Amino acid sequence: GRAVLRSSVREFLASEAMHHFGVETTRALSLVVSEGVDRVQRPWYSSGNRSSDPDQTIWESCAITTRVAPSFLRIGHIDLFARRARSSSASEQQRGEHRQIVEHALFREFADCAPGEVFEERVAAMLREVAGRLSVLISG
Repeated sequence: GRAVLRSSVREFLASEAMHHFGVETTRALSLVVSEGVDRVQRPWYSSGNRSSDPDQTIWESCAITTRVAPSFLRIGHIDLFARRARSSSASEQQRGEHRQIVEHALFREFADCAPGEVFEERVAAMLREVAGRLSVLISG
């Protein structure tokens, strides 16, 4: 989709705030406005609107936010491959791709999770680590 300047600024500020609160997240490297004909209509609220629903559309400039991180591997990536691999119609290739992305996560992000152990033990250690990190993140 096309992001508008308003939401891109919000994303930029939120990522920086999260970083300074100690939440591991991607960082915004740059924010660039697409000038010229690159404009889109978005729902908006007129000044007299008391409804929770927008009642008009406005034209807004588009923007591009460039984000950086040590890695862009996310839990959702592994989940996507897992869903494909668990499907009753999953191919060997899909199951292999799921294993590859898990192996990549173990190598790239969780090298300290049960090194030298068999694959299944390393995956279990990675899941425990992820659960621990998420619980710290959620509990603050």
